[in-house]
Amino acid sequence: MKLTWCLDAHSVICPTCGALPMRHCRELSGNLREVTHLDRYRAFTHQRAISEGRAPGRSPGEREEHRAQIRTVDCPTCHVAAHEWCQWRSPRGRRAVHPARTEAYETATTSSTRHPVVSTK
Repeated sequence: MKLTWCLDAHSVICPTCGALPMRHCRELSGNLREVTHLDRYRAFTHQRAISEGRAPGRSPGEREEHRAQIRTVDCPTCHVAAHEWCQWRSPRGRRAVHPARTEAYETATTSSTRHPVVSTK
């Protein structure tokens, strides 16, 4: 999955350093960067969403109730309880949830009960 992300991110021009598609990003000093700039990935996902005819920032088939209820399950990545923001290498909360939390929610909603798994903590 990470390899796919890298290939997707490299398919657009980097708005931060101007690296051409399929070329590595560069730091201001001119050194190559191992990881692409976050803006490059956002630009790619924005461009892809528009070309697919959907709103940027939304997954295909994503529903409003899905976005509203995504934090009703515990996050298996950072182990926060339901209804709390995900954490990432710092005590302050992330503005986005981990993909694993999304998968946990989808698994809960496809179960026979059709209800999200709510934390007991």
